Amino acid sequence: MPVLQRDRNVTTQVYDPNGFLGFLRFNQLHAPFNDARLRRAVRDIMVQADYMAPVALAGDWAECHAMFPCGLPATREFTPAPRDAERFRAVLREVGYAGEPIIHINPTDFPAVTQQGRITADLLRRMGMNVELVESDWATTIARRNSREPPARGGWHLHNTNFPSAAIANPAVSPIIRANGERAWFGWPTDPAIEEQVEAWLNAADEAGQAAAMARLQALAWDSVPFAPTGSFRLRTAFRADLTGVLQGPNPFVWNLQRRG
Repeated sequence: MPVLQRDRNVTTQVYDPNGFLGFLRFNQLHAPFNDARLRRAVRDIMVQADYMAPVALAGDWAECHAMFPCGLPATREFTPAPRDAERFRAVLREVGYAGEPIIHINPTDFPAVTQQGRITADLLRRMGMNVELVESDWATTIARRNSREPPARGGWHLHNTNFPSAAIANPAVSPIIRANGERAWFGWPTDPAIEEQVEAWLNAADEAGQAAAMARLQALAWDSVPFAPTGSFRLRTAFRADLTGVLQGPNPFVWNLQRRG
């Protein structure tokens, strides 16, 4: 990107000003990540800077220890726990992990995700887990993500990805906060307490009731760990300097473009 920024024939701009939230998703249908103790331990051993540095330029990413995109008025940012490798290994023993293969599905053609998946695999291997990093193109990765089969029969345990911040800004739109079992987003968490607060937020009679439900929801979700955030980031794009009308958003828009001259 610095090379492109020095080229007078090229314009660069932020892809989506709202940015993205990166995260690690757990499949809660199968051991060992059906145990919240291990999900919390994984989240607490992660270093968000390690995830963000290969993804975005300095100044275009920030740590975000939260269940909704950081910077929004209702988002609560939690204090990360101290990293403790020995505690992590103790949790492995507590949940009965005995070296079984951990299937992490990861795309090779999605740069903002690829490196995050590899960082997760390396981290958990160093922590004593037998991680098998299954890499493929994005279409194959998400096809396997659909599977609820046991990981040894074509399913999965872990998956790094990201969401546009606008798509997960509150409980009404965010699929990754929901914990309604078979109807939940991939990973299929079940947590009635979380669902109760989602409904309370949706049906609140006033702003005070909605704020109270949002606070309870975030505390419950932080404890339950439907996903582990890896950081918030913005991406940049580049295009010919004689193009105008390039719209910003979570995906490329191919309309409204004009060429000067």
